[in-house]
Amino acid sequence: MSGILDSKSRIIDAILTVEGRRQMAEGTFEVSHVSFTDLGVAYIPDAIKGHEDPTTKIYFEACNLPQDQITFEANDDGKLVPFRSQDIKVINQGGNIQSLDSQGTLRNGRITAYQYHHGRRIKTSDIKGLESDYDKGFVYSDIFGVTGSILIDPGSIAGTISASSGPPYKAYIGSKGGMGPQQFSQVISEAISRLSSSGGPNITTTATNESVYFDAEDPLAGLKIFATGTLSSPLLIEQAAVGGNLLTDEIENATFSSQITGLLTSSFDNFLELQTLASIDRLFTDDKFELSTNEINFDLSRNSSKVQLALNSSPPTLNSIDSIFSDDKLSHLENFMYLPPIVKTSNSLVPDKTKIENLTPYLLGDYPSWGDNEKKLTFSKLMAQLSDYQDSQAPVVFTKSSRKNKIIAQLFEVRSDNSVSKLDVIDFGDIMNDAQETTAITNRVFFAGKVFIDNRGTTCYVNMFTLIFSKDTTSNSGRLQ
Repeated sequence: MSGILDSKSRIIDAILTVEGRRQMAEGTFEVSHVSFTDLGVAYIPDAIKGHEDPTTKIYFEACNLPQDQITFEANDDGKLVPFRSQDIKVINQGGNIQSLDSQGTLRNGRITAYQYHHGRRIKTSDIKGLESDYDKGFVYSDIFGVTGSILIDPGSIAGTISASSGPPYKAYIGSKGGMGPQQFSQVISEAISRLSSSGGPNITTTATNESVYFDAEDPLAGLKIFATGTLSSPLLIEQAAVGGNLLTDEIENATFSSQITGLLTSSFDNFLELQTLASIDRLFTDDKFELSTNEINFDLSRNSSKVQLALNSSPPTLNSIDSIFSDDKLSHLENFMYLPPIVKTSNSLVPDKTKIENLTPYLLGDYPSWGDNEKKLTFSKLMAQLSDYQDSQAPVVFTKSSRKNKIIAQLFEVRSDNSVSKLDVIDFGDIMNDAQETTAITNRVFFAGKVFIDNRGTTCYVNMFTLIFSKDTTSNSGRLQ
C-alpha cells in the first residue's frame, strides 16, 4: 500500500481492554458508545504557532489502564467482577487487623480487608478450665536468648496472672470458668509485659481482638515462639515471613453497607481519570445533576390488602412465576413475542405481523399463549400492575440535568451475607402513554431484578423494581418513578 489517497480517512489503532477481551471470548462483546480522551497528549504553548508540534515527540503505544473500566460487570452468579485495580480504603471494625483504616479488595462480591504486619502473631480461641491444659502454652525468646513461658493454670480464676520475678521467667494464666478469645489475647499480652518488666524477654506485644502481635528488633531471626504441649483450644502460632505476614478479614454485615458507597465511587473515579473530551454547551450552562431526593424507603406494609393477603396466605414461589418466554416484560422482543403459526401471507396483505389482531383470519390453528405475552405490555396495563403497590408511585424529579439528559445507571443489591450483586435490567424501551390525555408522554421503562431457574429447570425473571423515566411536558423536567 503506497498511501491513503483520501485525506479525510484516518486509521485508528484501537486496543481492547482486559474486560473487552473477556467479553469477546464469551461472545458478548458489543460496542454501544465511544468516547475520546487526550490523556496522552502534551500541550506545550508556542508564542508563534500556538503550540509545539507533537509529531516529533516519542509516544508509548496505547495500553490498558485501570481507569478504562467504568461500569461494573457481574458473573453468572450476579456477583460483582472486581476492577483490575480494586484496592479501596475500608473501615475495619473488629477482626484481626490492627489498624482501623486498612486496604480492602472486592472478591466474588465480598469486601475483604487486608494488611501486612512485620512480626509474629498468636491467634487465640476460646479456652475452658480443663485440667489437661495445666502447664501447657508457649515458650518465647528475644534476640538475646532470654526465654519466657506463658502457661495455663486451670485451678486459678480465668484472667488472673501469676508471674515470676526472676529466672526461670514463667507466667501462669488462670482459665477456671473459661475465657473468650479477646480476653485471652489481652491476658497473654499482659503476662508478657509483666515478665519483660521483671527482667524477662525484651518483647513488646499488642493485643487486637483475637490476636497478639509480637514486636522485636529482629522478628525474623531473634524472636522464637514454640508451643509447649497442645491445648484443648490450641493457639495458632504464626511463622515469620520475609516481607511480612498478610492478614485478611471479611467485612462484617454491620459495616458492609457503609463500605459499599465508597466502593461504588471507584466507578466515578475511573471516569474522571479517563479525561474524556467533551464539548462545552455555551447556551445551556447549567450542566449539574441534582435529584429532588437522594433516598427512598419502601414500606411493604403500605401495599394494598390484596397484595398483603397474597403474601401472607400463599407466598409466591419460583414455580408460580412465568418463564421468560411467557413474561410480558419481554414481550417487546421478537424472540419472546407470542407469534402463533399462520398460513403463508404476503407482506402487502398483512404488513405488520406482530399484531395478533391482524393475524386472526390467517392462523394455522389454535395455539394459545402460555403466559401474559399475547399482547404487548402497554403503559395503562403496566400502571394497573403497579397500582397495588402504594410506594411504587414515589417520583424522583431531575431538578438539574444536562440538555441531552443522558444517564448511565447501575443497580446493585447489598445482601445480608455481606456480598453485593448486580441486578439484571431489562430495557423495555419507550412506551407511549395510552391514557386519554391531551398530550401523550413518552416513558422509558426498565425492569430490575434477578434471573432464577425453578424446579422444572425453566428460567424465570423475578422483577424487584420497575423504573419509569418520563418527560413531564408541563415543567420540562425529567422524572423517575
